[in-house]
Amino acid sequence: MDFTGYKYFYINGSSHIEGGGLEEKDLVKNSVVPFYEKKYNVSWGTRKDVNLGARLSEMINIECINEAKCGGGPERVVRMTYDFIFNNWKDKDKFFIILEKPSSDRFEFNFNSEYYIGNSTHKTDSNSTEFLFATRDYFDKVKYNDDKNYQNLFLNYHDNFINYTENVKKSDFAFSGLYSFCKRCDIKIYMMMGNDFYFNDVYDKKDIIRFEENELSDILTFCKKNKLTISDETDGEHKDFHPGYFGHIEYAKQLYKFLKNE
Repeated sequence: MDFTGYKYFYINGSSHIEGGGLEEKDLVKNSVVPFYEKKYNVSWGTRKDVNLGARLSEMINIECINEAKCGGGPERVVRMTYDFIFNNWKDKDKFFIILEKPSSDRFEFNFNSEYYIGNSTHKTDSNSTEFLFATRDYFDKVKYNDDKNYQNLFLNYHDNFINYTENVKKSDFAFSGLYSFCKRCDIKIYMMMGNDFYFNDVYDKKDIIRFEENELSDILTFCKKNKLTISDETDGEHKDFHPGYFGHIEYAKQLYKFLKNE
């Protein structure tokens, strides 16, 4: 891939893409920043400064628009990517897209004219989901605290309308549709894919991020495999399996090589 002529690139996904777990000191009580300052002599302003989008942007000298969000699921990624494309249609030859496909135990819904991210956990024994929490923003104290008042309502919504098996199919239909739309419109798009998708033959192999042949390389899998999670980098002091500070750097390096050789 020749980066010449591109003005910016768009990236979306879950907390793995936003920089989850690397939240700044004024955002969370038990921030990992002091540990990294002490052990590695590195620090940062916000997690958005050190996630893979920011790192890749530095490497290729192209602006990154990163709309990934903690808790974000497949529906949110697809909806917002379409919005981005339509809002930047005149520049469709001047941007490319990189998407993580989050797990299907995450969902999105519109409540009181606002979008909410819903989290549940996949129970493999029953192939069902157990509701955890829903909010407009996990790190906005006002929104998060206000949203606590509606959790019983959201729980009822989950229990009555969310089905994991159907969510897997629905998210794959949506992603394959978005991918096909981009290919038809000559928009460069690259996907970080997990294993829960049906339409393997829809995707061109060169558009699915792999750092080794036939090995799917989403950022979380990469960091776990290479011991680059926050837990690994903090010697287990922080039990957090999000990609670590150095995990984002190393993944961005591999992603750069993948794109350059595409």
